[in-house]
Amino acid sequence: YPTTNYGTGNNMQTQWRNESNKNPVYPLMKFDLNGITQGTSIVNAKLMVYKHTATSNIRIDVYSTTVDSWTETGVTWNNRPALGTSQANITNAGAANWYLWDITSFVSSQWTGDKLVSVYMTDENNTGTWVQWRSKEWSGYAPKLVVISQ
Repeated sequence: YPTTNYGTGNNMQTQWRNESNKNPVYPLMKFDLNGITQGTSIVNAKLMVYKHTATSNIRIDVYSTTVDSWTETGVTWNNRPALGTSQANITNAGAANWYLWDITSFVSSQWTGDKLVSVYMTDENNTGTWVQWRSKEWSGYAPKLVVISQ
């Protein structure tokens, strides 16, 4: 559904589709760094997302995008920001659990820029595997960007 917005759902999904006329499914998240008051540089930054469904081990990449003008209730497949470059990946995401991606370099670059971080989670190596991740609407399981500054 390329013109439908799913921004207020309590789950985010990843799935790579290789069927004709089917788009992959990528969660898109934005974090505001303006609340970070300590320090002048980013020492460490990790994206932390809870995987709701257990599957066989899969690889999940986190890709950057430098376009932060999208909104949670306005973004669709047709108007989404361009996918940037892979910032990190994990290859053993099987169990339902919290998972971490080290995206320090990208977050640091955004800290010195507009102080907004937008990232996609992608599943380009696991054709057909449908995985649910918790969104911020699921109490206690909101995705987090854990930042250490100095």
